[in-house]
Amino acid sequence: LSVSRFFHWGWRSLLVIKLKIGSFKAEYVEKMNLYLSLLDRLERGQEENQSIGIILCADKDHLDVEIALQDINKPIGVA
Repeated sequence: LSVSRFFHWGWRSLLVIKLKIGSFKAEYVEKMNLYLSLLDRLERGQEENQSIGIILCADKDHLDVEIALQDINKPIGVA
């Protein structure tokens, strides 16, 4: 649906929030991983920490989320 980008001064990190209407899908993690990689490469300053992603969806299965995030090295959360 939409992606919003913020900067968290306390964490010194770019923060990406993705809003989804329906249930969680594994491809949301893949897209968030891409967004974070692009931000870290093109936007992140030298003194800033790694970008953080949050995916907000209407529903989630904890096992699906766990498996989708299992080999991702970037900080991504799903709620």
